Amino acid sequence: MYRKIVLILSIVFIFSSVSAISTDLKETYKQKETMIVKISGAIVEQIKNDQIYFKRSNNFVPVEYQVGRVGNDWFLWAVAPESKNNYTLFIDNVKVQSGRGVASEDYQKNFSVSEEKEDYTIKPGFIITSESFNIDLIVNNNQNNEIQLNFPEEKTITVGPGISTINFPINSIQNTQTLNIKVGKYNVPAQITVYGTTPSQNVNNESTNQTSNSTTVSNQTSVSVKEIKIEVSPSYVQRFVYSGSYESNYQFIVLNKNNLSHKDIEIEFNKSIFEIDENEFDLDSFGNFSFTMVVDSKIKNNISEIIYIKGENISIEIPFFVRFTDNATDIAEFYSESFTNSTDNSTIRRTSFFCSEAGGITCPAGNACSGEVLEGKDGRCCIGICKKPAEQSYAWVGWIIAFLVLGIAWFVYYKYKKAG
Repeated sequence: MYRKIVLILSIVFIFSSVSAISTDLKETYKQKETMIVKISGAIVEQIKNDQIYFKRSNNFVPVEYQVGRVGNDWFLWAVAPESKNNYTLFIDNVKVQSGRGVASEDYQKNFSVSEEKEDYTIKPGFIITSESFNIDLIVNNNQNNEIQLNFPEEKTITVGPGISTINFPINSIQNTQTLNIKVGKYNVPAQITVYGTTPSQNVNNESTNQTSNSTTVSNQTSVSVKEIKIEVSPSYVQRFVYSGSYESNYQFIVLNKNNLSHKDIEIEFNKSIFEIDENEFDLDSFGNFSFTMVVDSKIKNNISEIIYIKGENISIEIPFFVRFTDNATDIAEFYSESFTNSTDNSTIRRTSFFCSEAGGITCPAGNACSGEVLEGKDGRCCIGICKKPAEQSYAWVGWIIAFLVLGIAWFVYYKYKKAG
């Protein structure tokens, strides 16, 4: 009887210690591949963007990502880093239902990025909408790619190098549905809400196509591809800010890369967090507009926001994430900038920071750092103390010379004495 009780308690302990959260995160991704990850578990509260972060070894890594609930399931999409290495996904403080009620759980899982680059990236990796929507497709090579689509109808399109926008009309959807939309090699979970209808069960691709083909509107709809010629730099901000030094100004530039002018463009943002001098502007052909977002100095909590730039035929989202940390080494990489790779003219994001933001100092020439050295925007940054290297002693040379002189003197004396 005693053994049975021990066995039962052991089984209960084992099952209670198993994480209530799991994901279908793959072991390996290609560089710049869109990671579409399902988060499973008895999750009882919303998962927010600032609960998720990525690390390489012990350093935070800026990754463009978003988390949301599609139907009854939680999904995370992210763009895999551009460097071959091992990484870890972290999800903090997830509220789950357990045998003891509601508990808070942390989750982490390792994955790697190979040296191979993915042919194309898509953004976003899931859709939650009640109206027609767009998916951006970024070709990462210099070739045309054939992309198969299954919504609102089966179709194959050809996209060339650069960034394209695929527009998906929802005219053919008659009921609120949760479905998977095929965009080339990606399956994008989508929740399409049609107000005034009863939500239907999750549908597969075949039933979606049948619904589309059975309506008179579906034959009139099409998937359009157009090149994006309005860009924002940086395209997203993800900072891990040292609590002791906080920069509150964030500069952006909107670039118009075509010969069409645009009027009455608006910048939409959370006014309780950000301030801006001017939130409406015009863009001349091949012109640009710079603006600075100022974060309220009273904000000390993590920030998870989206800044919107909207105008006629213009809709751009700038994800804005700021996480505070007391560990200076955590901010080794935290801010996205874009630059053009001179070897193949591809656009690459890099991360950088000023040494003062990391709570470090730049050592003078000839000095060495006693602590960790980080690569900052203004050069090598020392998290420690700068010291002059100890001068190397050459006293041993003098001792050798002295011994040689004494040896020669003794030898001469010995010979002289022996000769009488």
